[in-house]
Amino acid sequence: YSFKDYNYPNANTVVKGSKKKVRFKTDDNKTVHISEMPFGSAVRVYSMNGKMLKTAFPSGSETEITLPAGYYLISVSNNNSFNSSSIAIK
Repeated sequence: YSFKDYNYPNANTVVKGSKKKVRFKTDDNKTVHISEMPFGSAVRVYSMNGKMLKTAFPSGSETEITLPAGYYLISVSNNNSFNSSSIAIK
């Protein structure tokens, strides 16, 4: 698993938004942990050819998404900010 530019397994990537830094992290169970999201954020998972695969509207500042092996773009957005990270799950 790796994040942002396909770094090393279990990488912890901080993506800068307008005022908030959203954190993306993976574990060994192919689960993406997203934390420090702004209130009211939408989380969207896209395939690398642009197809939206999942959408979630977490009620808090953290969520988890389990994905099969592949390459993805995950975006976290609300009215005031947009954050994204590309990931590879092996």
